[in-house]
Amino acid sequence: MLTLVAMLASERPDASTATRGEGSLDTLLNHPVILRTNSQEWVRRLVAAAASAVALREDTHFEATRLMPVTRGAVVEAGRRLAAAGAITDRDDIWYLSWPEVATITDPHEISPATMKRLAATVRRRRAAYAALAGAPLIATSTLYPDAEREADVLVSGAPGAGGRATGRVRVVHGPEQFGLLRGGEVLVCPTTNPSWTPLFIRAAAVVVDHGGMASHAAIVAREYGLPAVMGCGRGTTVLSDGQQVIVDGDRGVVMAADTQDYLRG
Repeated sequence: MLTLVAMLASERPDASTATRGEGSLDTLLNHPVILRTNSQEWVRRLVAAAASAVALREDTHFEATRLMPVTRGAVVEAGRRLAAAGAITDRDDIWYLSWPEVATITDPHEISPATMKRLAATVRRRRAAYAALAGAPLIATSTLYPDAEREADVLVSGAPGAGGRATGRVRVVHGPEQFGLLRGGEVLVCPTTNPSWTPLFIRAAAVVVDHGGMASHAAIVAREYGLPAVMGCGRGTTVLSDGQQVIVDGDRGVVMAADTQDYLRG
């Protein structure tokens, strides 16, 4: 949280940020197809319904995530008490135990030697398994996002998440501890986002996300802020690097090198 506040306070946001999305509805309502079919009112109602649904989605995320600090605090306290009683070596060992294993312990100070030995063995086994699998995704990105045939100048490609085109320097952000690194006008490149990432969109010129589609949090917020977004590219955080100048095309779902002159002219 402090890194997020520091990021927001570090520089004055671009004045154009607040008006990025203005005029989008008018542009849509004046589309030739909508004008020919005289469907402006129907489209207006459809957009309003979609906006309400998106707000509901964000509200459910907020209500779910605000319980996490309380839940985590309770788990950490259980770990602290078990560690104080000698049942586990460190309070963070609690994360390697399941709730049924912990719930059977009514008093940490009355755990039998046999139970303590079993808990210690369980923690060691699961810690070792976690370390062995920590670098392996549950599903290989090559399976989720198979490389499609693409132009030689495309650095990464994915699904169009929000339209438009922007040029800027890459800033790879893996988690909240790196929020303060993002500077105004940079291209935010990240694995995925949730509501706590939303303030970063005020600074970003565009968004490139490894995981997620058009209905994911990053795509929805990018459209709200009028930012080009490329979703589900699978490998943006590994292929792109900090300071690299790129073009993000949210209409086509591609990220190009900024020195691609033919693309710039197009």
